[in-house]
Amino acid sequence: MSDAEEVDGYIFQWSGGSGRAVITCQQVFEQDGQMYATIQFARSNGGTSAYTQVKALGQTVTGDNTFSIPVNIGENTPIQALTTAMSQPHWIDYVLYIAKSDGSDGTDGKSAADDTLDDSAPAITGLTALPAEGENNVHSDLVRLFPYEDDVWLIEVDMVKDTARENADEKKTSSAGEANEASDSAEMSDAFGNMEESAGDVATDVGSTSSVYTKKIVKYLVVPEDFDVPAGLDKQMVIIRRPADRTFVTSPEALKIISALDRTEDIIAVGIDAKDIDDSDVKAALNKKDGEDGKIYQAGTFSDWDLKTLILKKANLAVESSKILPRKEDTANQDMQAFEKMVSHAEQMDMPLFVDRSADEMDTLAKADWYRVYGVLFDAEDMGESLSHETAGDN
Repeated sequence: MSDAEEVDGYIFQWSGGSGRAVITCQQVFEQDGQMYATIQFARSNGGTSAYTQVKALGQTVTGDNTFSIPVNIGENTPIQALTTAMSQPHWIDYVLYIAKSDGSDGTDGKSAADDTLDDSAPAITGLTALPAEGENNVHSDLVRLFPYEDDVWLIEVDMVKDTARENADEKKTSSAGEANEASDSAEMSDAFGNMEESAGDVATDVGSTSSVYTKKIVKYLVVPEDFDVPAGLDKQMVIIRRPADRTFVTSPEALKIISALDRTEDIIAVGIDAKDIDDSDVKAALNKKDGEDGKIYQAGTFSDWDLKTLILKKANLAVESSKILPRKEDTANQDMQAFEKMVSHAEQMDMPLFVDRSADEMDTLAKADWYRVYGVLFDAEDMGESLSHETAGDN
């Protein structure tokens, strides 16, 4: 799963930039009690970069795409790199993560797989796994849940099983989102309009759909709001920060679980027909006046979001119905385009998208596992655990 490099007994990962450049690490060494790394910039398309300076830990280093800079070990190192490749020189922000490759992460040493659910907590750079102590799901074949130190959790969701992608040629669907790029751009532009002040710091650049969402197994890393995520993990998994207190829900099954957890106060909008909503408090919240405390807004459907509402209300998590996943072989490519379009919208709004597959579970014990999952997402682990046991006991 990892895009990390191993150099001189250290793991190297990075994040940031616009995607036009890649960073590699040539060497990690100590000098006068300070650790240094020699990094090199190159264009992502294989061309030559034009970086001339790097600022790191209070030092400015001059060079020609290659720089030996001071770095932290075992924690993030923010840097700024000056490029002259644009019409004017620009400082670009990046974050490096370098740690010893000593296997002291509490796992069995295996990295998370991209094509199957893990049976035990996988190795994640910069994180330490905790004993499962019963929290790990053992009934569902669609989801897994693993705890790590610092109140961090890994959720894995199988996005292929029992869908049209299970036996399909992925090459036919993996680039499906590109066909929607022009229409996505126009749609997002119309949604944003002159709403910059209301929308806050929302990214409006239209780019290609992130590959982390289109893998067979999608990893969601759930972290506290102020947790410093090791650089590079955002390229491998979806980062969800708790509390997800302005959630958009399009899955009726997920809404029922969130209601059972008594966390509907964390919902800002729904994409569910009123007839499919059982919770009286949610119905009452939908009928409140605009701006009234506790108001929940209607924001389209699972396949057609009301982007203006979601942007204005600053939704910070989308819980998407698994109906968005392709189900029929003859429409798999078209359906995958619809999914990637929703992913593109979510990424442009800096809003993680979690695909709920609880409705696809045929077994009561398997359904019970999802109470734990939502307990983690909505900071209600104890209640999630209790409801999981209660539901499984009814079988």
